[in-house]
Amino acid sequence: MLDRELHQKFLKALMAVPAAATKEGRTALLAGLPLNVTASLPRSNTSHTDLGNIINGLDKLGCLTDTGQKPLLIVAQNAWGQLEGTEAGHALAKIIAALETYYDATDLTCKPAMYQLILPHNFDLKELVRLCEKRIPLEPALTRIVFLCHSPRLLTYLCAQLKERLRKFIPKKIEVRRYKISELHTPVSHVINEIDKFRRNLTVFNMLISVQVEKYQDAKILWNELSEKFDEKLDHHLVVIMEIRLDAGLPKSKKLYSPVFELADVRNWISDVINGHGWRKELITDWSKLVNFECNYSDILDIESVYDHICEIETYFRDEMTYEEFHNIIKDRLNDYVQTCD
Repeated sequence: MLDRELHQKFLKALMAVPAAATKEGRTALLAGLPLNVTASLPRSNTSHTDLGNIINGLDKLGCLTDTGQKPLLIVAQNAWGQLEGTEAGHALAKIIAALETYYDATDLTCKPAMYQLILPHNFDLKELVRLCEKRIPLEPALTRIVFLCHSPRLLTYLCAQLKERLRKFIPKKIEVRRYKISELHTPVSHVINEIDKFRRNLTVFNMLISVQVEKYQDAKILWNELSEKFDEKLDHHLVVIMEIRLDAGLPKSKKLYSPVFELADVRNWISDVINGHGWRKELITDWSKLVNFECNYSDILDIESVYDHICEIETYFRDEMTYEEFHNIIKDRLNDYVQTCD
């Protein structure tokens, strides 16, 4: 947990943020964190109490195992964007440095335990990560990556894995933000304006932004606008990954990469999990067959179904089952499918 002095300094700095005077403004400081995390925080209508609750609640989480995010740092950096150039902003910059040291010192909470091999963000996205990585130049620049898919979770896990890969050769920290373009709630223009606000952040750190887009035409508008706004030399990398759900309007001459999950991917991932636990390889065949039964639609493994399977199976690993106990569960579920087919 944060020591009392750093906690009080952080709270004082957040109180100096103009938007923190309202509950909506304080909620805005949580931008970039998963909804399930923000929804679980105890909130208050009183600024001081509310901000204290936010700090305490996020501090208890450590790093987020699904994404590798450091929640307190995200809040601090969101606040810094509103205080830059002020005395309070200089104080917050020092707090950000102290928070980075704090997270580094408690890095064991960020490193996956053996059971976390089963978590969905560790599923095999190596090919997609490599495709993204190859597009990103060594020198800081705007990089736009577009692919055709409909899986919000895949986009989240992709960004988590890509961030870890980029940290190996890109200096300075990498901050992640997420957006979803919706005609009713979040038009393209709003997302463009939000990304444009990060221009000053790019003087300090790199940005990795994921955007869910319903239609190709919206992606095209975002694509062109970002090219115009960030055509100059940048101090740090700005990587924007767009996931398009529908290819309506997409020129036939323009093909987008469409990620797929194949049985070979499942076998490789299951092998890593089993080898990591030192379990016998006989389980690989049965478990792979079960995933194929549960997630195969028209000879294609449905991405969301694969993630659903992993999330369900993960609970068994949290219970620290033995090899025999887990294998029996897999065989029982597999037997249920075989009997249904018969």
